[in-house]
Parts: sequence; structure tokens; C-alpha cells
Amino acid sequence: RKADDPRLDGLTLHQRQEWAKAKQLFFRLASSDAEDGHSAKIAAATGFTLLAVPEDVRAARHLMRERGWTSKDLAGSVVRDQWPLVMLVANILERFGNEKDIPALETVMGKYGAASSHYDIPARQALASALAALYARAGREAVRRAAQRENSHADIKEALKLALAKTGTAEDLETLKADPLAYSRLLSRVDPAGAKAWLAERWIDPAFPINFPFFGTAAYWSQQTAQLREQIEAMRD
Repeated sequence: RKADDPRLDGLTLHQRQEWAKAKQLFFRLASSDAEDGHSAKIAAATGFTLLAVPEDVRAARHLMRERGWTSKDLAGSVVRDQWPLVMLVANILERFGNEKDIPALETVMGKYGAASSHYDIPARQALASALAALYARAGREAVRRAAQRENSHADIKEALKLALAKTGTAEDLETLKADPLAYSRLLSRVDPAGAKAWLAERWIDPAFPINFPFFGTAAYWSQQTAQLREQIEAMRD
């Protein structure tokens, strides 16, 4: 039968079996109780995500319920102890989830708190990235409504800003002005020429070359030149 993921189309039965075995191996490592192998567990969560197919989103939702991550009675420390699985689930929801997954992810992020150890940062980043993607899929108005709610969690606020950068209009630029990264992304969407000028004006600020390393590189100008050529060709046609 036709695969849910086009990458599986054309693979032999043996190749599909090896694909499934690799996913099982990654999942076992990510769910292991062993305290060592921090980098290996990050790699396992990432590896599983790369091999995941759309139907895996159901398993991710089931895992959250089974582990009780959205339960009011579960302590945040229990969720943090399972950070590789949190990262894995967040990555899958980012790829295949929808706006109905937002409340559960917000709850998990709330339980995760503001933990900042090297064990916690990858999972926090994955949660924020997943939420930003799901907010964006819900659309601009849903993002604006969510931003108006009382919510003190910094990562949720950051996710909402990134989602607004993906879905917003010129009217939202003022809202994002205090966040250079989100502001530049939205400005690049609604006013590409203005975004280039905005970056150029601020390039003397040491923070900008760090956060926008692509700007002004040979690859950047090559891309700009190619885009101008395409525009000229389109005008000729």
C-alpha cells in the first residue's frame, strides 16, 4: 500500500524494516533511564524525528497522555527528568501537529518551567519551536488572541512572537519592535527591501552580526543578485 510518507515510496520491504528498526533504536535510547549520554540522547530524539512519518503524531499524543505530562497532579521535575522524550514529542508535533495540540504543549511547557541546565535547554527550545509552528498554523488571529491572554511563561511569549513573525502583517510590526529577531523576520516578509535597509543601519551594533550572520556574506549577495535577475527577466516577459 502507498506509504503515509513519500520518502517510503519505492523502498523495498527490507529497507522499510531497517527504517523501522532505526526508529525503534532511537526511541529506546531517548527513553532510557541512564543519566549519561546527553549528546547521544539529543541525537536519538533528532534522529527519530527525521525518520518520523505523519502517523507518528498519534503516538506522540498518546505518549503525553500515558506519561501524564498534561496532568495537574504531575510535578514539573518528573517532566524534566524525561527531557529527551519531551524533545522527541515536541519535534514530532512541530512537523505533524495542529492547533488542537497547542493546549497540551502549553501545559507541558508550563510544567517544564524555566530550567536552564544543559540537560533542559534542548527540550525547552524544541517546545518553543513546536509551539511557534502550531500557533502559526492556527493563523494570525489565533496568534493575536493567544498573545492577549495572561501568560507569564517567557518561552510561550517567545513562541507567540515567532508565530506572529510568520503570520503577521505590516500592522504587527510595532508589536514586535522590541524583539529584533522576530521583527526582522516579519519585516522580511512584508517589506524585503525595508528589512535589508533596517539591518544595514544597525550593523554597527555588535549584537546584529551575531544574530544575523548571513547578512552581507558572499552567499547573501549572490542570492540577492539572483533574485534581481529573476525580477528583471519577469519584467521583460
